[in-house]
Amino acid sequence: MSDTMNETGSRFIMTGADIVRMGESAEMLAGGKNYNTALISRVEGIRTPQFRAIPATAFHVVLDESRVNASLVYDVVDSAMAEVDWTSPAVASDHSFFGSFVRRAAAEIRERGAGKSASTCLRDFINQVVHGFAESQENIDQLRRRSMLVQAAILSISLPAEVDEAVRRAEELGVTLASHCRDGRIRVLSRSERVTG
Repeated sequence: MSDTMNETGSRFIMTGADIVRMGESAEMLAGGKNYNTALISRVEGIRTPQFRAIPATAFHVVLDESRVNASLVYDVVDSAMAEVDWTSPAVASDHSFFGSFVRRAAAEIRERGAGKSASTCLRDFINQVVHGFAESQENIDQLRRRSMLVQAAILSISLPAEVDEAVRRAEELGVTLASHCRDGRIRVLSRSERVTG
């Protein structure tokens, strides 16, 4: 599957039929929910939604082909973190604070990095940040910093062309991204909610 086209014409878009054809190995590629939905769709009398899935191979391409300017990521995140009072009740009570913080840092990294070389492989950057965590005993602020470094780096990159095209095509074909609500229901997210929220 990883290097072959399927019925959608892309190695980065899988249908339920593709998942069923692959068998058990598809669970690691498409995720448990997609795998189980594909299997359930074969049961007579059970209606399941039509869906497309972006497999894990796309994420590996992003990790291996994307580059970051590591020193810029560290500089932006560390500077932004220094401006925040992490003990503030306002920060602690704002459930959207961390996501907004990371998105702002990523936008600044993209802006300041425009036209400059980025030579560190994204996977290597993440491994370096995570490896440092594995070898040290850190407090919550240091763990938070590592998390924000990784998230900002990921959000600051442009997707490799083939993955970007597949994601856009999957949306056109009807990839459904869902969010579990607090009441246990599932609601479909609009494109703007997926991108901004």
